[in-house]
Amino acid sequence: MDWREEIQKFIVRRDTGDGGRSFVDVKGMMGRPELLYDVIGEIGDLILRNHPSIKAVGSHGVGGSFLIGPAILYVYAHWYNINGFFVRLDSRENSDHQPIEGRLERGWRVVIVDDIIETGGACMKACNILRAHGCEVDGIIVVVDLSRGENECCHSGLKVESLLTL
Repeated sequence: MDWREEIQKFIVRRDTGDGGRSFVDVKGMMGRPELLYDVIGEIGDLILRNHPSIKAVGSHGVGGSFLIGPAILYVYAHWYNINGFFVRLDSRENSDHQPIEGRLERGWRVVIVDDIIETGGACMKACNILRAHGCEVDGIIVVVDLSRGENECCHSGLKVESLLTL
């Protein structure tokens, strides 16, 4: 199985009235454990190879949040212990009104994992919240890059690594 071809079946594009929105249908991926296994292996290998000094992996959205748990376990099984976190882009969404959930300390280097990047706006907002918390964003790993490197994160100098560019 070529997971890069298979993952394209789960990319959903919706017109939301403001230019549209794209995402990876995580429900479909969770029903394909062999596909998820391959994607997590790729993400984990990128973390191990390119981000050995990070202390945590996190996300800001549903697509990325279902990837961080397995990615943490992959890295732990192959090399070292890292923590997980979730950035609330709108902190009013949780009862504590905290923008970051999980274990994350000031001064830590972190990586954001997401399912897809198109404009980079949401990832950039998450990076700004993390920086305000005192963390250094070592990079962003996405499963699918629909921007072909033309997104807010890349333009701001952040390293964005994608498993698949469309």
